[in-house]
Amino acid sequence: MNAPVSTLLPEPKISPEQRERMPSAKVTSGFIALMNAVMLHLPPASQRSVFFDVLRSLNENQLSPDFAQSMHNWIIKEQELKLRPQTPKLLRTLVNRTYIVLCERLGPVEADRVLGGSIDYPVRTLT
Repeated sequence: MNAPVSTLLPEPKISPEQRERMPSAKVTSGFIALMNAVMLHLPPASQRSVFFDVLRSLNENQLSPDFAQSMHNWIIKEQELKLRPQTPKLLRTLVNRTYIVLCERLGPVEADRVLGGSIDYPVRTLT
């Protein structure tokens, strides 16, 4: 751009509350990496049922039809998890529900191990 800096408009101010409701590709990408890592750290016999319990524990109004379908395809058809950018608030809710279901199914110590190893996994594979 050749316009002088003094003529440029300032960046819009976005409150933390507004940011929570804005879809984010980066946050969604991190969520996908985390969910894939959780799946890898679960015993094979529990993988699908844990994530079905997570989806069942949510109010159906919380998930868009395409989001629910993508999760279903990932769980049942073992397809790659592909999601449009989602809000940090929704993804945080899903991570929280995942932890709750892991605690119910595996106990808190094993749930911490699975989630902790899953958080480290994307970091190790990206560095």
